[in-house]
Amino acid sequence: MKAFKHKIKAFKSRFDFPERYIKTCVSSKLIQRRAFKEYNIKIKKQLDEMSSADRNFWSLIKDLTGLSTSKSNAAPSVEDLADHFATKMSNGKGEEDDDFTPNNDDCMPLSSFRIRHKDVLKSLKKLDPHKSTNGLGPRFLKECASVLAPAVTRLFRLIVRKSSYVSKWKIQRVSPVHKRGKRSLPKMYRPVTVVDNLSAVFEDVVKPQFEAWALKHIPDWQYGFIPECGTVDYGAALTFKIQDCLERRKQGVLIATDIQGAFDRTWWARIKKRAEKKGLKKRALKLFKSYLYQRFLKVVAQGKESSLKQIFSSVPQGGKWSSFLFDLDISELPDDLCADVVPFGYADDVALWYEIEFDHLISTAVINQDMAALKEWGDDNKTTFEPEKMSVMVISQKRVPFDASGIFFNGEELSVVDDTTLVGLKIDRRMRWDVTDD
Repeated sequence: MKAFKHKIKAFKSRFDFPERYIKTCVSSKLIQRRAFKEYNIKIKKQLDEMSSADRNFWSLIKDLTGLSTSKSNAAPSVEDLADHFATKMSNGKGEEDDDFTPNNDDCMPLSSFRIRHKDVLKSLKKLDPHKSTNGLGPRFLKECASVLAPAVTRLFRLIVRKSSYVSKWKIQRVSPVHKRGKRSLPKMYRPVTVVDNLSAVFEDVVKPQFEAWALKHIPDWQYGFIPECGTVDYGAALTFKIQDCLERRKQGVLIATDIQGAFDRTWWARIKKRAEKKGLKKRALKLFKSYLYQRFLKVVAQGKESSLKQIFSSVPQGGKWSSFLFDLDISELPDDLCADVVPFGYADDVALWYEIEFDHLISTAVINQDMAALKEWGDDNKTTFEPEKMSVMVISQKRVPFDASGIFFNGEELSVVDDTTLVGLKIDRRMRWDVTDD
């Protein structure tokens, strides 16, 4: 943790001392690896010192694997987890989107995908043989790439020509990862999806074409999953904006929003309609609709496998296209807000920056109008915001700072805080950065 804090401290002066920043990053990574290695050695030593007949031995094993039978540590059954995840991924079940009209007329046509043998071969050869297996093993696909590539290329071309995605590839294998709280509660687990390995290869081959189309419609305020962008760019852009405001002796309000179950609740009907309006057509559109039709999940954990559960929303986590699909889904989020707001987004972590130039009543009224517009956009897009997790922070050097009380979202007053967390970085009202414990 200390090493990571040193890294953040060095980040602030990276332009003045770039070599020190690079050295700190390397040092931080080495310390993290050493700590993980020491943890593994400690666990191994504990296990070696115990007999397999020792009760403590099996207690430790069960705690590490989530198989403990105690009420507080026992993991839920795979069926309970599958039901919970499938319920989360049923946003907009059975509903069609007939009324969507994009806020702008930008359109870039994409009617089909080109499949080349050399791209298929390259994608097969770069598979990681140590990754989880779903379908054909990645080691088999990688080591036999030269022999398999011609047949796989013909298969991919057939999929594009028929515009029909393979049904088996639409079954997502989910591994539950405990987040926090009681291990016995399904809601305390996050679904980590492993897509079919051949499906991942197909998406990887098509990704450059799909990415070139999608990036034309993803706004400049979105930093998440964009090539050559990361959390550092997000933090730097937000910092520069705030510092510029303070240097001009102004003050501002930073609102951190929170989207509930963002990736798991992406409404398929809207994302398909948005893609169509943005230029996806003919074979490409038909294949895209097939890709998001009749998808299923199964949970694999504790040496067991759940039954198949149909899902009706979400971008397939682990898929090569998913990041662009989500960025596209929320691309029009700020279009209905006032012209003076500056959004900063990293996937679902979207912050709104307001520079205060008016008196208290007018500024609060403007922000409240935007909160109402944000709620209306969420309802129309079947996107749910959680006001109890949203916050307002005033950044000011004035003796009497702006009073940010009285800002509401969906009838709930947003809490005014002294610090907030964005993409893992904590920032306080005096512009001091820190890292979170997560």
